[in-house]
Amino acid sequence: MRLFSSRIRRIAVVTSLALGIGAPTAHAGFVDPGMEIEWWVNGSYVGLLNPSGVYNENTGWWNYTGFSTDLGSGVTLNFDFNGDPDPLVSGNLTVENLLLPVVEITVVVTLPIDPTLPDGSSILGSAAVGLTTDAGGGTLATFGGKPLWQGLIDGAAVGSASLFDDPFALSNGGIGSSGSTANFGFIPGPPVLESIGIEINFSLTQFDQAQITSVFVVIPAPGVIGLLALGALGTRRRRRR
Repeated sequence: MRLFSSRIRRIAVVTSLALGIGAPTAHAGFVDPGMEIEWWVNGSYVGLLNPSGVYNENTGWWNYTGFSTDLGSGVTLNFDFNGDPDPLVSGNLTVENLLLPVVEITVVVTLPIDPTLPDGSSILGSAAVGLTTDAGGGTLATFGGKPLWQGLIDGAAVGSASLFDDPFALSNGGIGSSGSTANFGFIPGPPVLESIGIEINFSLTQFDQAQITSVFVVIPAPGVIGLLALGALGTRRRRRR
């Protein structure tokens, strides 16, 4: 019963996110699902972050916030993510380069899911990228042939779920900010058995700050959604009798 109602609510959440208005959703349980955040600077592994989640009764999501610094490179990482194992990952990432002329950053966010989607999925993603520079100006760019934003399912990149493909760059000639947005929605995705996540890759010039805000939502494949809706409708009719 919870599965049917949860999936129907998930469709409402996806529609609301696509319209940019937000909406509450059901939650698989009151146990922190355990979001993990890993990051690298210039190809060197910085570490694994396991922030404690705070449950939001209004949205049914877990919120994860935190801060980390790589002392060797002078890069700081701030994050404020929401996670729902039903499943959804959204939120904000802010990175600042305080030391080196240019740094290459990789951040991977992973969230376990519950329940699984063995019969396939539909996926929606959106991202906004911002750059803030000092008087010397600067650039945020992709590197190594990787997209800036990549959706992950069971730890593997989903080819169709990428945004800001390489080559992509934002630049400012002096003090100021610039930004760009991209999205995809309701495209076919693979079965989901363990986790969803996002991978973010970009280079950033000295004394500049990058901000990435994104949403990655996974729902059952269209045929499964129809079956769940019929099941929920049939259940309501039996209750009325």
